[in-house]
Amino acid sequence: MVDIRSDICLCIVDKIQHALNGLVFETIIPRNRKLAESAFYGKPVILIDKNCKGAHSYVELASELLNQNGTGESSLAKGDLTIARNYQ
Repeated sequence: MVDIRSDICLCIVDKIQHALNGLVFETIIPRNRKLAESAFYGKPVILIDKNCKGAHSYVELASELLNQNGTGESSLAKGDLTIARNYQ
């Protein structure tokens, strides 16, 4: 999670991505109020506010994780990924 309003945080992200060259996911999860609320309520952010930037970022991260082998193939059933994308 990154506070994208902070120049120092963005600088740290850039240094990490550069130092680990390809070993870090491209998706950045921005800190926001809805993510804090979801932790407080113990529910996924997608159930708190499916349209917030944090929810979209987590769906993007999940997609990046599922497609990390570069083939676009997933070990999930096609319907499961479709369900996640419908929350966007």
